[in-house]
Amino acid sequence: MTFSPAEPTWAMHVRDQVQRMLEDAAFQAAPNLARLLRYLVEETLAG
Repeated sequence: MTFSPAEPTWAMHVRDQVQRMLEDAAFQAAPNLARLLRYLVEETLAG
């Protein structure tokens, strides 16, 4: 994933937090849920 230098700081913080959440055992055990969460966050951030 690449980010533009003009990306808002809050979006980077959201992505960082999602990454931390995805490292949790619950998401590691459920890859479909992990993909869904990442997709929903990315779509929301994209507007």
